Amino acid sequence: MKKAFRLMVLTPMGLLLGVLLLPAFLVTDIALFSQFIDSIIIGNQKS
Repeated sequence: MKKAFRLMVLTPMGLLLGVLLLPAFLVTDIALFSQFIDSIIIGNQKS
């Protein structure tokens, strides 16, 4: 019974954390990706 209660409490908290963290991960991924693309474009222009 205690285990089920803990699961019921932790799962929504875990989901909430996931929802809050996902945009942060996406933003950092996009920033790194755009930097990567910029460096490729700059590298191509130099040569």
